[in-house]
Amino acid sequence: LEERERRGTLVVKTRGAAGVHACLDGEAGDVPVTPVTAVDTTGAGDTFVGTLVAGLLALPAPLTLATARPALVAAAAAATDLIASRGARRTTPGPRTAPTEE
Repeated sequence: LEERERRGTLVVKTRGAAGVHACLDGEAGDVPVTPVTAVDTTGAGDTFVGTLVAGLLALPAPLTLATARPALVAAAAAATDLIASRGARRTTPGPRTAPTEE
């Protein structure tokens, strides 16, 4: 926990087809997304945030915009994949499809 507290504050704004804008410690950057036809946006925000948090927690301190970029890209890709088909429940990992710790 102490290591996590030394990290800067990451501010992220999702902008739909315009991608993701992120700011951290005075730096700003954009992550583009692959254009898709949105079929169903149910769960897109949850998918984005869950994927982003999982990716950020795996990173070493200190967090920079450059080191956060892979997590931002993964989160944007996960949300984009989700909205391209109908039914978040079918495509979002759940208890039966999520990896488990052995």
